[in-house]
Amino acid sequence: MFLIGIFGIIVLIYMAVRGLWNLIPWLIFAGFGYYSEKKELKEKVNEKDQNTQLSEQLLEEVVQKVTK
Repeated sequence: MFLIGIFGIIVLIYMAVRGLWNLIPWLIFAGFGYYSEKKELKEKVNEKDQNTQLSEQLLEEVVQKVTK
């Protein structure tokens, strides 16, 4: 009875490890997707900052021309 229990535990551990092994490609894919999405968001924020700077420069130029 004891040997059957140990064999059952070994089989369960093997199945769990094999199941986790099959998840590795999915985990890599999910990590890559998260990284690329985060990178795109960062690029959008940088683009927004550049647009904001251009808007501020244009506004300053307009104010200077109007006040002359």
